[in-house]
Amino acid sequence: YLIENDHITHRMLHVQLVSKIARTIGRFLGLNEDLIEAVALGHDIGHTPFGHDGERILSELCVEHGIGHFLHNVQSVQFLERVERKGRGWNLCLQTLDGILCHDGELHQRKLEPDCDKKFENLDDEIRIKKKVPDRKQTPMTLEGCVVRMADTISYIGRDIEDAIRLSMIRRSDLPPSCVRLFGDTNGSIVYKLVTDIIKNSFRKPCIAFSEE
Repeated sequence: YLIENDHITHRMLHVQLVSKIARTIGRFLGLNEDLIEAVALGHDIGHTPFGHDGERILSELCVEHGIGHFLHNVQSVQFLERVERKGRGWNLCLQTLDGILCHDGELHQRKLEPDCDKKFENLDDEIRIKKKVPDRKQTPMTLEGCVVRMADTISYIGRDIEDAIRLSMIRRSDLPPSCVRLFGDTNGSIVYKLVTDIIKNSFRKPCIAFSEE
C-alpha cells in the first residue's frame, strides 16, 4: 500500500487469485465451484485499509472498549449479513458464510477435514468465541471451504516473493536453496507445485491436504 506501482499485489487482485486457484482445485476434485467462488470472493471483504496492520490497530481499540477483537473474517460475515443492502444483508447460505468465517489463511495446516455438523447457531457461537480468542482454530464445514482456505495461502506465497523482488527488498538469489529445489523460484512454479500437490493428495478423499513433503 502507498506504493505507486500497478504490478504490486493489491487486495482485489489477491481475491481474484484465490478464486482462480480454488476453482481450479475444486474442478479437479469435482466440488461445487459456485460455492468455492462465493467463499473466495467474500473472504476478505472485512479487511481494513493498511491490511493486517490496520486490523491490529482496530483490534486493540475494540478490545480497549470491551467489544472483543476486530478480525477481518468476522467482519466479512457481519458486512454480508448486517450491512449490505442497507442492513438487510445478502441472505447467503450457511456454507458460504462458514467458509468466509473459517478461511484463516494465516493459520497453516497440512490437512483440513470439514467439520460438517454445523447449523446457523454454531456460526453465531463461533463468531463470539473468535472475538474473544482470535487464535482459536476454526474448520470449514465443507470441502469447498477447506479448498478456499488452502488457496488463500497458495495465492500469496509466490506473489509476496515477486512483490518483494520488484520492490528490491530481496533478490531471487536470496531464496533458500532447499525451498527452491522443492517449489522453484517464481510465483508460477510455486502455485503449480502446491496446487498439483493438493489435487494429488485430496482426490477422492474426505479432506483437503498437502503431502508430508
